[in-house]
Amino acid sequence: AVESEMGEVHHSNKGRESVWDFVVPILVLIGSVFGLLLYYGETWIFGGTNSIAYAFQNAQIAQALFFGSIITLAITLVLFFLRRRICFKTLPKIFLDGFDMMFSVVIMLVLAWTFSAMLKSDLHTGQYIAQNLVKNVPLAFLPVLLLIVSSITSASMGSAWGAIAVMIPIAVPMVISL
Repeated sequence: AVESEMGEVHHSNKGRESVWDFVVPILVLIGSVFGLLLYYGETWIFGGTNSIAYAFQNAQIAQALFFGSIITLAITLVLFFLRRRICFKTLPKIFLDGFDMMFSVVIMLVLAWTFSAMLKSDLHTGQYIAQNLVKNVPLAFLPVLLLIVSSITSASMGSAWGAIAVMIPIAVPMVISL
């Protein structure tokens, strides 16, 4: 018998492990998110007028991620039910355990995205740092400084994704305005 993380013993799944149980949901997630980015970006593929590059730049990313996750969840559930990996009686516990694992990550990302929007739109932090940086620091040190600041931000937040969400609105406008 194989003991799962939920503390239950599953006799029926022993020896039936497959790499496809891992690969298919990831491919569905990637495919659905990219497809939805093109759809929400109103690309010509879906009857819009925008190019693919413009669609990626101006798509509604949060909606594409949300609905891509919902699509992936639905397809994965159907796949796992058909392959008898899960049953209906374990579904509530699986959802609750997953929610508990992801809740703090989702909160961290929502806060990072909010802070990121404030840094970019309201405070114009990238332009401010660029104006003061040009006067005091050689431009050759810029990549090293961004690496150090990003590392400190990531370590202090405990989230690489949160650090990316905070650093991109600072670094990109800063580099563009130089």
